[in-house]
Amino acid sequence: MTDALLGGSRLHPHWSTKRLRYLASINDRKLSDSMPADAPLRYMDISSVNGDGSRQEPEEMLFENAPSRARRLAREGDTAIATVRTYLKAIAFVDEGVRDCIWSTGFAIVSPGAELHPRFLYYIARSSWFVAEVRRRSVGVSYPAVNADDIADILCPVPPLDEQRRIADFLDDEIARLDELAQLRSRLHAYLEERWQAIVWSAVATRDGVGWVTLPLKQVAEIRVSNVDKKSVDGQTTVRLCNYTDVYYRDTIAPDQQFMAASATREQIESFRLRRGDVIITKDSETPDDIGEPAFVAESAPDLVCGYHLAVLRPRSDAIDGRYLHWSMSSSWLRGQLAARATGVTRFGLRTEVIANALVNVPPVDEQRRIADLLDREKEQNDAVASRLERQMKVLEERRQALITAAVTGQLDPSSYSVSALAARRWLSSPPPRNSTSRI
Repeated sequence: MTDALLGGSRLHPHWSTKRLRYLASINDRKLSDSMPADAPLRYMDISSVNGDGSRQEPEEMLFENAPSRARRLAREGDTAIATVRTYLKAIAFVDEGVRDCIWSTGFAIVSPGAELHPRFLYYIARSSWFVAEVRRRSVGVSYPAVNADDIADILCPVPPLDEQRRIADFLDDEIARLDELAQLRSRLHAYLEERWQAIVWSAVATRDGVGWVTLPLKQVAEIRVSNVDKKSVDGQTTVRLCNYTDVYYRDTIAPDQQFMAASATREQIESFRLRRGDVIITKDSETPDDIGEPAFVAESAPDLVCGYHLAVLRPRSDAIDGRYLHWSMSSSWLRGQLAARATGVTRFGLRTEVIANALVNVPPVDEQRRIADLLDREKEQNDAVASRLERQMKVLEERRQALITAAVTGQLDPSSYSVSALAARRWLSSPPPRNSTSRI
Protein backbone atom coordinates (compact mmCIF):
# COMPACT_ATOMS: atom_id res chain seq x y z
CA MET A 1 0.00 0.00 0.00
CA THR A 2 3.00 2.29 -0.44
CA ASP A 3 1.33 4.18 -3.27
CA ALA A 4 -1.97 4.65 -1.43
CA LEU A 5 -3.86 7.84 -2.12
CA LEU A 6 -5.58 9.62 0.78
CA GLY A 7 -8.23 11.86 -0.72
CA GLY A 8 -5.92 12.74 -3.60
CA SER A 9 -2.85 13.15 -1.33
CA ARG A 10 -0.12 10.67 -2.26
CA LEU A 11 1.31 8.89 0.77
CA HIS A 12 5.01 8.76 1.61
CA PRO A 13 6.36 5.63 -0.17
CA HIS A 14 7.83 4.09 3.02
CA TRP A 15 4.76 4.55 5.21
CA SER A 16 1.97 2.05 5.73
CA THR A 17 -1.78 2.64 6.10
CA LYS A 18 -4.47 1.16 8.34
CA ARG A 19 -8.12 1.74 9.02
CA LEU A 20 -8.61 3.96 12.06
CA ARG A 21 -10.47 1.16 13.88
CA TYR A 22 -7.20 -0.83 14.04
CA LEU A 23 -5.24 2.14 15.39
CA ALA A 24 -7.57 3.62 17.99
CA SER A 25 -10.68 2.98 20.06
CA ILE A 26 -13.75 5.19 19.70
CA ASN A 27 -16.29 6.13 22.39
CA ASP A 28 -15.08 3.49 24.83
CA ARG A 29 -16.00 5.48 27.97
CA LYS A 30 -19.20 7.17 29.06
CA LEU A 31 -20.63 8.91 32.11
CA SER A 32 -22.61 6.76 34.53
CA ASP A 33 -26.34 7.45 34.81
CA SER A 34 -26.03 6.96 38.57
CA MET A 35 -24.10 10.21 39.04
CA PRO A 36 -25.43 12.23 42.03
CA ALA A 37 -27.81 14.97 40.91
CA ASP A 38 -25.72 17.66 42.60
CA ALA A 39 -22.41 16.49 41.10
CA PRO A 40 -20.67 19.41 39.31
CA LEU A 41 -19.41 18.90 35.78
CA ARG A 42 -17.79 20.83 32.95
CA TYR A 43 -19.50 20.29 29.61
CA MET A 44 -18.14 20.55 26.07
CA ASP A 45 -20.75 20.90 23.31
CA ILE A 46 -20.19 21.15 19.54
CA SER A 47 -20.32 24.95 19.87
CA SER A 48 -17.46 24.78 22.38
CA VAL A 49 -14.99 23.85 19.61
CA ASN A 50 -14.07 26.28 16.84
CA GLY A 51 -13.34 25.31 13.24
CA ASP A 52 -9.60 25.84 13.72
CA GLY A 53 -9.45 23.46 16.70
CA SER A 54 -9.37 26.17 19.37
CA ARG A 55 -11.89 25.93 22.20
CA GLN A 56 -14.36 28.00 24.16
CA GLU A 57 -14.50 27.64 27.92
CA PRO A 58 -16.46 24.55 29.07
CA GLU A 59 -19.92 25.20 30.48
CA GLU A 60 -20.13 24.49 34.20
CA MET A 61 -23.33 22.91 35.55
CA LEU A 62 -24.75 20.28 37.88
CA PHE A 63 -25.46 16.78 36.59
CA GLU A 64 -29.21 17.24 37.14
CA ASN A 65 -29.15 20.26 34.79
CA ALA A 66 -26.94 18.69 32.15
CA PRO A 67 -28.45 17.82 28.74
CA SER A 68 -29.02 14.15 28.03
CA ARG A 69 -26.25 14.25 25.40
CA ALA A 70 -23.63 15.08 28.06
CA ARG A 71 -22.27 11.53 28.30
CA ARG A 72 -18.89 11.14 26.60
CA LEU A 73 -15.72 10.80 28.70
CA ALA A 74 -12.25 11.52 27.33
CA ARG A 75 -8.66 11.02 28.41
CA GLU A 76 -5.79 13.42 27.96
CA GLY A 77 -4.35 12.71 24.50
CA ASP A 78 -7.68 11.79 22.87
CA THR A 79 -9.11 13.61 19.85
CA ALA A 80 -12.76 14.75 19.79
CA ILE A 81 -14.30 14.73 16.29
CA ALA A 82 -17.77 16.22 15.76
CA THR A 83 -20.14 13.72 14.15
CA VAL A 84 -22.95 16.26 13.62
CA ARG A 85 -22.81 19.45 11.55
CA THR A 86 -19.56 18.07 10.21
CA TYR A 87 -19.09 21.12 7.95
CA LEU A 88 -18.11 23.06 11.11
CA LYS A 89 -14.87 21.03 11.39
CA ALA A 90 -15.20 20.98 15.19
CA ILE A 91 -12.18 18.80 15.99
CA ALA A 92 -10.31 19.27 19.27
CA PHE A 93 -7.29 17.77 21.04
CA VAL A 94 -8.03 16.73 24.62
CA ASP A 95 -5.26 18.26 26.71
CA GLU A 96 -4.99 18.77 30.45
CA GLY A 97 -7.32 21.77 30.27
CA VAL A 98 -10.34 19.67 29.26
CA ARG A 99 -9.43 16.12 30.25
CA ASP A 100 -11.95 16.20 33.11
CA CYS A 101 -14.80 17.48 30.92
CA ILE A 102 -17.95 15.66 29.85
CA TRP A 103 -18.34 15.77 26.09
CA SER A 104 -21.49 15.78 23.98
CA THR A 105 -22.56 12.56 22.28
CA GLY A 106 -22.24 14.69 19.13
CA PHE A 107 -18.50 13.96 19.34
CA ALA A 108 -16.63 10.77 18.55
CA ILE A 109 -13.91 10.50 21.20
CA VAL A 110 -10.94 8.78 19.52
CA SER A 111 -8.31 7.26 21.85
CA PRO A 112 -4.99 6.42 20.12
CA GLY A 113 -3.54 2.92 20.47
CA ALA A 114 0.10 1.89 20.66
CA GLU A 115 0.80 2.65 16.99
CA LEU A 116 -0.33 6.30 17.05
CA HIS A 117 1.19 9.32 18.74
CA PRO A 118 -1.70 11.35 20.25
CA ARG A 119 -0.80 14.65 18.57
CA PHE A 120 -0.18 12.93 15.22
CA LEU A 121 -3.69 11.44 15.45
CA TYR A 122 -5.09 14.93 16.07
CA TYR A 123 -3.34 16.32 13.01
CA ILE A 124 -4.56 13.40 10.90
CA ALA A 125 -8.12 14.31 11.94
CA ARG A 126 -7.51 17.95 10.97
CA SER A 127 -5.98 17.18 7.56
CA SER A 128 -7.92 18.18 4.46
CA TRP A 129 -8.42 14.65 3.16
CA PHE A 130 -9.68 13.33 6.53
CA VAL A 131 -12.14 16.22 6.95
CA ALA A 132 -13.34 15.69 3.36
CA GLU A 133 -13.75 11.97 4.00
CA VAL A 134 -15.84 12.63 7.12
CA ARG A 135 -18.07 15.00 5.16
CA ARG A 136 -18.34 12.53 2.26
CA ARG A 137 -19.63 9.87 4.65
CA SER A 138 -22.08 12.27 6.34
CA VAL A 139 -25.82 11.95 5.74
CA GLY A 140 -28.22 14.90 5.65
CA VAL A 141 -28.26 18.36 4.10
CA SER A 142 -29.07 21.00 6.73
CA TYR A 143 -27.80 18.86 9.64
CA PRO A 144 -25.23 16.42 8.20
CA ALA A 145 -24.11 13.65 10.56
CA VAL A 146 -21.74 10.69 10.39
CA ASN A 147 -21.60 7.45 12.39
CA ALA A 148 -18.57 6.66 14.56
CA ASP A 149 -18.25 3.35 12.63
CA ASP A 150 -17.85 5.30 9.39
CA ILE A 151 -15.08 7.39 10.95
CA ALA A 152 -13.42 4.19 12.17
CA ASP A 153 -13.35 2.91 8.59
CA ILE A 154 -11.23 5.82 7.28
CA LEU A 155 -7.78 4.85 6.04
CA CYS A 156 -4.95 6.58 7.95
CA PRO A 157 -1.19 6.93 7.37
CA VAL A 158 1.08 5.13 9.85
CA PRO A 159 4.71 6.29 9.82
CA PRO A 160 7.11 5.02 12.50
CA LEU A 161 6.32 6.39 15.97
CA ASP A 162 9.48 8.47 16.25
CA GLU A 163 8.63 10.10 12.91
CA GLN A 164 5.05 10.75 14.08
CA ARG A 165 6.45 12.49 17.15
CA ARG A 166 8.83 14.58 15.04
CA ILE A 167 6.01 15.62 12.68
CA ALA A 168 3.68 16.45 15.57
CA ASP A 169 6.36 18.59 17.26
CA PHE A 170 7.04 20.37 13.96
CA LEU A 171 3.34 21.07 13.39
CA ASP A 172 2.84 22.25 16.98
CA ASP A 173 5.59 24.82 16.43
CA GLU A 174 4.54 25.95 12.94
CA ILE A 175 0.81 26.05 13.67
CA ALA A 176 1.50 28.11 16.80
CA ARG A 177 3.39 30.61 14.64
CA LEU A 178 0.63 30.77 12.04
CA ASP A 179 -2.02 31.13 14.75
CA GLU A 180 -0.03 33.97 16.31
CA LEU A 181 0.03 35.75 12.95
CA ALA A 182 -3.71 35.16 12.51
CA GLN A 183 -4.41 36.58 15.98
CA LEU A 184 -2.31 39.63 15.13
CA ARG A 185 -4.36 40.16 11.97
CA SER A 186 -7.56 39.72 13.94
CA ARG A 187 -6.46 42.31 16.50
CA LEU A 188 -5.53 44.73 13.71
CA HIS A 189 -8.96 44.17 12.16
CA ALA A 190 -10.62 44.99 15.49
CA TYR A 191 -8.40 48.07 15.80
CA LEU A 192 -9.53 49.28 12.37
CA GLU A 193 -13.16 49.06 13.49
CA GLU A 194 -12.38 50.96 16.70
CA ARG A 195 -10.45 53.55 14.71
CA TRP A 196 -13.33 53.95 12.29
CA GLN A 197 -15.83 54.46 15.11
CA ALA A 198 -13.55 57.10 16.63
CA ILE A 199 -13.39 58.94 13.29
CA VAL A 200 -17.18 58.89 12.91
CA TRP A 201 -17.62 60.01 16.52
CA SER A 202 -15.28 62.96 16.06
CA ALA A 203 -17.09 63.94 12.86
CA VAL A 204 -20.75 63.76 13.88
CA ALA A 205 -21.06 63.28 17.65
CA THR A 206 -19.07 66.33 18.76
CA ARG A 207 -20.51 69.76 18.07
CA ASP A 208 -17.61 71.61 16.54
CA GLY A 209 -18.34 74.85 14.74
CA VAL A 210 -20.73 77.72 14.17
CA GLY A 211 -24.30 76.85 13.30
CA TRP A 212 -24.40 73.37 14.85
CA VAL A 213 -27.61 72.42 16.64
CA THR A 214 -28.75 69.24 18.39
CA LEU A 215 -32.22 68.18 17.30
CA PRO A 216 -34.54 65.18 17.69
CA LEU A 217 -34.51 63.01 14.57
CA LYS A 218 -38.18 63.76 13.86
CA GLN A 219 -37.27 67.40 13.10
CA VAL A 220 -34.86 66.52 10.31
CA ALA A 221 -36.32 63.31 8.84
CA GLU A 222 -39.64 61.60 8.25
CA ILE A 223 -39.79 58.20 10.00
CA ARG A 224 -41.72 55.32 8.44
CA VAL A 225 -41.85 51.91 10.14
CA SER A 226 -42.49 49.21 7.53
CA ASN A 227 -45.23 46.59 7.79
CA VAL A 228 -44.42 44.78 4.53
CA ASP A 229 -43.97 41.06 5.26
CA LYS A 230 -42.00 38.39 3.36
CA LYS A 231 -45.05 37.03 1.56
CA SER A 232 -46.56 36.94 -1.89
CA VAL A 233 -50.31 37.47 -1.84
CA ASP A 234 -52.65 37.08 -4.81
CA GLY A 235 -53.98 40.39 -6.03
CA GLN A 236 -51.04 42.41 -4.72
CA THR A 237 -48.20 43.91 -6.76
CA THR A 238 -44.94 41.96 -7.01
CA VAL A 239 -42.02 43.86 -5.48
CA ARG A 240 -38.42 43.32 -4.49
CA LEU A 241 -38.12 43.42 -0.73
CA CYS A 242 -35.21 44.95 1.14
CA ASN A 243 -35.01 42.76 4.24
CA TYR A 244 -33.35 42.94 7.63
CA THR A 245 -30.23 41.03 6.53
CA ASP A 246 -29.82 43.28 3.48
CA VAL A 247 -29.51 46.27 5.80
CA TYR A 248 -27.55 44.52 8.54
CA TYR A 249 -24.78 43.32 6.21
CA ARG A 250 -24.57 46.26 3.80
CA ASP A 251 -23.61 49.91 4.10
CA THR A 252 -25.35 50.77 0.84
CA ILE A 253 -28.58 49.61 -0.79
CA ALA A 254 -28.72 49.79 -4.60
CA PRO A 255 -31.18 48.45 -7.23
CA ASP A 256 -28.57 46.21 -8.87
CA GLN A 257 -28.23 44.07 -5.72
CA GLN A 258 -30.13 40.82 -5.14
CA PHE A 259 -33.40 41.05 -3.17
CA MET A 260 -36.16 38.55 -2.44
CA ALA A 261 -39.46 38.67 -4.29
CA ALA A 262 -42.64 39.44 -2.33
CA SER A 263 -45.82 41.41 -2.80
CA ALA A 264 -47.28 44.63 -1.38
CA THR A 265 -50.44 46.69 -1.58
CA ARG A 266 -50.54 49.96 -3.50
CA GLU A 267 -50.59 51.86 -0.20
CA GLN A 268 -47.55 49.96 1.10
CA ILE A 269 -45.60 50.64 -2.09
CA GLU A 270 -46.44 54.32 -1.82
CA SER A 271 -45.32 54.47 1.82
CA PHE A 272 -42.27 52.21 1.81
CA ARG A 273 -40.80 52.39 -1.70
CA LEU A 274 -37.13 53.27 -1.25
CA ARG A 275 -35.87 56.55 -2.64
CA ARG A 276 -32.39 57.84 -3.25
CA GLY A 277 -31.04 59.44 -0.07
CA ASP A 278 -33.17 57.37 2.33
CA VAL A 279 -31.53 55.76 5.34
CA ILE A 280 -32.87 52.40 6.56
CA ILE A 281 -32.24 51.16 10.09
CA THR A 282 -32.88 47.85 11.85
CA LYS A 283 -35.75 48.35 14.28
CA ASP A 284 -35.91 44.93 15.99
CA SER A 285 -33.28 42.36 16.89
CA GLU A 286 -32.34 39.57 19.29
CA THR A 287 -29.90 41.89 21.09
CA PRO A 288 -30.06 45.66 21.71
CA ASP A 289 -26.59 46.12 20.18
CA ASP A 290 -27.88 45.08 16.75
CA ILE A 291 -30.61 47.72 16.74
CA GLY A 292 -30.12 50.84 14.66
CA GLU A 293 -27.76 49.34 12.03
CA PRO A 294 -28.03 51.76 9.09
CA ALA A 295 -27.77 51.45 5.32
CA PHE A 296 -27.86 54.27 2.77
CA VAL A 297 -30.09 54.04 -0.31
CA ALA A 298 -27.85 55.06 -3.20
CA GLU A 299 -30.44 54.89 -6.02
CA SER A 300 -34.21 54.67 -6.35
CA ALA A 301 -36.12 51.82 -7.99
CA PRO A 302 -39.89 51.68 -8.56
CA ASP A 303 -40.19 48.08 -7.29
CA LEU A 304 -37.78 48.20 -4.32
CA VAL A 305 -39.68 48.28 -1.01
CA CYS A 306 -38.56 48.32 2.62
CA GLY A 307 -39.46 45.17 4.57
CA TYR A 308 -40.63 44.33 8.06
CA HIS A 309 -38.47 44.95 11.19
CA LEU A 310 -36.98 48.03 9.50
CA ALA A 311 -37.62 51.76 9.57
CA VAL A 312 -37.09 54.25 6.75
CA LEU A 313 -35.62 57.63 7.65
CA ARG A 314 -36.40 60.07 4.84
CA PRO A 315 -34.27 63.22 5.22
CA ARG A 316 -35.85 66.64 4.89
CA SER A 317 -33.68 68.08 2.14
CA ASP A 318 -33.56 71.55 3.69
CA ALA A 319 -32.42 70.13 7.05
CA ILE A 320 -30.09 67.17 6.62
CA ASP A 321 -28.08 65.40 3.93
CA GLY A 322 -28.86 61.69 3.52
CA ARG A 323 -25.23 60.58 3.59
CA TYR A 324 -24.52 62.68 6.68
CA LEU A 325 -27.60 61.14 8.35
CA HIS A 326 -26.34 57.66 7.45
CA TRP A 327 -22.95 58.29 9.05
CA SER A 328 -24.62 59.87 12.08
CA MET A 329 -26.82 56.79 12.52
CA SER A 330 -23.72 54.56 12.31
CA SER A 331 -21.98 56.43 15.14
CA SER A 332 -21.73 54.78 18.54
CA TRP A 333 -23.34 57.92 20.00
CA LEU A 334 -26.63 57.49 18.13
CA ARG A 335 -26.52 53.68 18.19
CA GLY A 336 -26.06 53.89 21.95
CA GLN A 337 -29.15 56.06 22.32
CA LEU A 338 -31.28 53.53 20.46
CA ALA A 339 -29.83 50.46 22.22
CA ALA A 340 -30.44 52.02 25.64
CA ARG A 341 -34.12 52.61 24.83
CA ALA A 342 -34.86 49.25 23.19
CA THR A 343 -37.38 47.12 25.06
CA GLY A 344 -37.89 43.35 25.19
CA VAL A 345 -36.76 40.11 26.81
CA THR A 346 -35.88 37.51 24.17
CA ARG A 347 -36.29 39.97 21.28
CA PHE A 348 -35.80 43.71 21.44
CA GLY A 349 -37.48 46.49 19.50
CA LEU A 350 -37.86 50.24 19.17
CA ARG A 351 -41.08 52.19 19.38
CA THR A 352 -41.48 54.83 16.68
CA GLU A 353 -41.37 57.64 19.25
CA VAL A 354 -38.00 56.40 20.51
CA ILE A 355 -36.53 56.66 17.01
CA ALA A 356 -38.22 60.04 16.53
CA ASN A 357 -36.72 61.50 19.72
CA ALA A 358 -33.15 60.27 19.21
CA LEU A 359 -30.82 63.27 19.17
CA VAL A 360 -28.64 64.10 16.19
CA ASN A 361 -26.06 66.87 15.79
CA VAL A 362 -26.90 69.01 12.76
CA PRO A 363 -24.36 71.41 11.25
CA PRO A 364 -25.20 73.59 8.20
CA VAL A 365 -26.04 71.47 5.15
CA ASP A 366 -22.88 72.47 3.24
CA GLU A 367 -20.77 71.34 6.16
CA GLN A 368 -22.76 68.10 6.38
CA ARG A 369 -21.87 67.33 2.79
CA ARG A 370 -18.20 68.09 3.39
CA ILE A 371 -18.18 65.77 6.41
CA ALA A 372 -19.99 63.04 4.44
CA ASP A 373 -17.42 63.34 1.61
CA LEU A 374 -14.56 62.98 4.08
CA LEU A 375 -16.17 60.00 5.80
CA ASP A 376 -16.81 58.34 2.43
CA ARG A 377 -13.09 58.58 1.62
CA GLU A 378 -12.03 57.44 5.09
CA LYS A 379 -14.37 54.45 4.88
CA GLU A 380 -13.04 53.45 1.47
CA GLN A 381 -9.44 53.54 2.71
CA ASN A 382 -10.32 51.77 5.97
CA ASP A 383 -12.13 49.02 4.05
CA ALA A 384 -9.15 48.58 1.69
CA VAL A 385 -6.84 47.86 4.63
CA ALA A 386 -9.46 45.58 6.22
CA SER A 387 -9.77 43.65 2.93
CA ARG A 388 -6.02 43.10 2.81
CA LEU A 389 -6.06 41.79 6.38
CA GLU A 390 -8.93 39.44 5.51
CA ARG A 391 -7.02 38.13 2.48
CA GLN A 392 -3.94 37.53 4.60
CA MET A 393 -6.01 35.69 7.22
CA LYS A 394 -7.43 33.50 4.45
CA VAL A 395 -3.90 32.78 3.17
CA LEU A 396 -2.84 31.88 6.71
CA GLU A 397 -5.74 29.45 7.07
CA GLU A 398 -5.02 27.87 3.67
CA ARG A 399 -1.33 27.53 4.53
CA ARG A 400 -2.20 26.05 7.93
CA GLN A 401 -4.40 23.42 6.31
CA ALA A 402 -1.91 22.64 3.53
CA LEU A 403 0.93 22.33 6.03
CA ILE A 404 -0.99 19.83 8.17
CA THR A 405 -2.05 17.74 5.19
CA ALA A 406 1.42 17.67 3.64
CA ALA A 407 3.11 16.78 6.93
CA VAL A 408 0.83 13.89 7.95
CA THR A 409 1.03 12.29 4.50
CA GLY A 410 4.81 12.56 4.28
CA GLN A 411 4.89 15.09 1.45
CA LEU A 412 6.78 17.56 3.62
CA ASP A 413 9.96 16.74 5.50
CA PRO A 414 10.18 18.92 8.63
CA SER A 415 13.98 18.74 8.61
CA SER A 416 14.17 20.38 5.17
CA TYR A 417 11.40 22.96 5.49
CA SER A 418 11.96 25.18 2.46
CA VAL A 419 13.47 28.65 2.38
CA SER A 420 10.47 29.79 0.32
CA ALA A 421 8.15 28.74 3.14
CA LEU A 422 10.20 30.79 5.58
CA ALA A 423 10.04 33.74 3.19
CA ALA A 424 6.26 33.37 3.01
CA ARG A 425 6.13 33.42 6.79
CA ARG A 426 8.10 36.69 6.84
CA TRP A 427 5.72 38.19 4.25
CA LEU A 428 2.73 37.25 6.39
CA SER A 429 4.47 38.78 9.41
CA SER A 430 4.81 42.17 7.73
CA PRO A 431 2.29 44.82 8.83
CA PRO A 432 -0.26 46.20 6.38
CA PRO A 433 0.53 49.60 4.84
CA ARG A 434 -0.17 52.56 7.05
CA ASN A 435 -3.51 54.12 6.22
CA SER A 436 -2.72 57.59 4.90
CA THR A 437 -6.09 59.08 5.66
CA SER A 438 -6.86 62.69 6.40
CA ARG A 439 -7.85 63.88 9.84
CA ILE A 440 -11.34 65.31 10.21
